[in-house]
Amino acid sequence: MKRIFVAGDISKEKIDFCIYDGESFLASKVVKNSKSELSTF
Repeated sequence: MKRIFVAGDISKEKIDFCIYDGESFLASKVVKNSKSELSTF
């Protein structure tokens, strides 16, 4: 069974998301820290 990790680094202006499978980073995304941006994401 392969594990996938999702992490978020939250600051006042933005949220950095990262997806990691234990060996390599699969994806990353930076989203503005607002309700409208998070809803769109």
